Amino acid sequence: MASAASGLSLITVDTLIDEKDGDLSAGDVSLREALSVVTAGGVINFADSLAIADVGFGQGVMALTAELVVDKSVAIAGLGADKLTISGNGESRVFRLDDGDAAIASNIVISGLTVADGDAATAGGILTAGENLTFVDAALNGNRGAIAATAAANITLESSSIFNSQDFGIRALG
Repeated sequence: MASAASGLSLITVDTLIDEKDGDLSAGDVSLREALSVVTAGGVINFADSLAIADVGFGQGVMALTAELVVDKSVAIAGLGADKLTISGNGESRVFRLDDGDAAIASNIVISGLTVADGDAATAGGILTAGENLTFVDAALNGNRGAIAATAAANITLESSSIFNSQDFGIRALG
């Protein structure tokens, strides 16, 4: 088991269960845990087996218990938008990008996954607090507001789609 305190520049998520129990042994690394231990500038990827795994929400679907906070520059590389979905399950925002430092913008790349069913008044899919977002080969589906920024941020979508979004696609709030 890897120590959460050590930090990792590359970590592979290998469970669809949304948990943070500190256990980074094989088969028990969640996306929430990966976000907490990956170093700034690191990469989070996903085990191929997750595309066909089902923990009760459908194949390749990770249903969140609360929003995921991305607090540093990181690349989150999925399996393909048609193979991996990170879902707010209609109960929470999916991603909040916020490094806590308004003077410095982190650079976050999210690729190869679908952000779905996020629900929050400001943005159910992705809310950035001034962090730069590059969204590549990915999709936003069925969110209450797809992407919003509360402060100046560069938001780039490449070969990606937004559909079935309630309220808005992309919005500047600040």
